[in-house]
Amino acid sequence: MQNYETGENLASRSFCVGLDQTLFDCVKAIDLSGQGIAFVLDESQKLVGCLTDGDIRRAIIRGEPLESRTISRIMNSNFVSVSVQAGSNEILDLMRLNSVQVIPVVDQDGRLVGIHQWTELIGRDKKENWAVIMAGGKGSRLGSITARTPKPMLTIGGKPILERLVIHLASYGIGRIFIAVNHLSEVIEEYFEDGAKFGCDIEYLRETKPLNTGGALSLLPETPEHDLVVMNGDLVTQIDVTQFIQFQKTKNCDLTVAIRTHSTEVPYGVVDVKEGLIQGVSEKPRISQLINCGMYVVSPKALELMPDNENTPITWLVEKCLQKQWKVGGYLAEGEWIDIGDPSQLRKARKDD
Repeated sequence: MQNYETGENLASRSFCVGLDQTLFDCVKAIDLSGQGIAFVLDESQKLVGCLTDGDIRRAIIRGEPLESRTISRIMNSNFVSVSVQAGSNEILDLMRLNSVQVIPVVDQDGRLVGIHQWTELIGRDKKENWAVIMAGGKGSRLGSITARTPKPMLTIGGKPILERLVIHLASYGIGRIFIAVNHLSEVIEEYFEDGAKFGCDIEYLRETKPLNTGGALSLLPETPEHDLVVMNGDLVTQIDVTQFIQFQKTKNCDLTVAIRTHSTEVPYGVVDVKEGLIQGVSEKPRISQLINCGMYVVSPKALELMPDNENTPITWLVEKCLQKQWKVGGYLAEGEWIDIGDPSQLRKARKDD
């Protein structure tokens, strides 16, 4: 999150103009700021609109002179903004959804207190870690819905789930991302290409046969020098990637699994019996257990255990590390998490979006 200034300070900045200024003043503001946009403030420093160079060009073509004080007529009053509390992934999602590179930050009174830039958010906290997203499955549980669309390319809020994961990783400074592909791989590769438009480098691990959630790791072109982030491609998540990686380092683990609490209600009365005598009855109790979230941090040492080009679940690697008495961490992942491989969860995600 960038440092914020007061509305009064920002009012004098090159990217701000007042409602009573001219179109020429807007042109100068856009040119001096290098942002491609100017923000319009009223007398109380409240953000009331924005102007791009395209808005001004169209106004001039319509016959508006540069000396005209018609900002209120041509500015965009229906702009996208965020609060000071907005997280980086939320901001990046808004940028992608609205095809903008800059988003203003406003306080509770609507005053401009800062801006976010795409390049700044993507470029922050660059990491040497790589990431692998498993996107080769057929999504059989979803039936015909994945016959022509790979499961990770199903959309929520108009955006493929896989795109959300890529942007999420890139926003945490992961610059090199591998996507394991098999089923309808061309759909994924044509959409993401080399990853440039998503702020990262994307390469593909092409499975010639199904390799499960772990087998594709053996297709990496080389063993990474740093811990590797691995994610299933059918997740909606807000996991803090930096904390996830740091947890592994702090605990000195060879492998870390993201976990969370899952509660299930037993639809019957549960009876506690000892030696034929009932000790108690619990009516429809909720049972809470820790579950695997399908996200991992894998050390180079653990990665070398993976068999080459074999159908292997990544849980095999977890069990192998435990057998060797290596340290396996359980990182409690907080925030949003939905596995859309389950039809009911996909419906929920689309309904809640």
